[in-house]
Amino acid sequence: MQTFHCKHTYPSGYKSRWIGSWEVLSTEPSFHELRIKGKGSSFDAILGHCCGGNYLCIPEMNVGCSLGFWSDVFWNTERITQVLSETDAVTIATALNHYGSYR
Repeated sequence: MQTFHCKHTYPSGYKSRWIGSWEVLSTEPSFHELRIKGKGSSFDAILGHCCGGNYLCIPEMNVGCSLGFWSDVFWNTERITQVLSETDAVTIATALNHYGSYR
């Protein structure tokens, strides 16, 4: 399990910091499955690449979205916020950035 630090300023101006973690559940040539945890939430996320770019799916929550590069925390947070809470989106986007530089 790998840990990472999240920090975020909400639209209200409130600033928050927390620690998250990720672990690889499986990896294949076209996708990776990670368990991402942070601030009380846990997600089994499928990360993949298709001809349209990178994507994220969380089947147990019936959500998915397209992503930018793994390192683009701002863009990925914006995309993930369309299907999850802002805090969870920051956690996942930061985990993807950390995972991308790890692998």
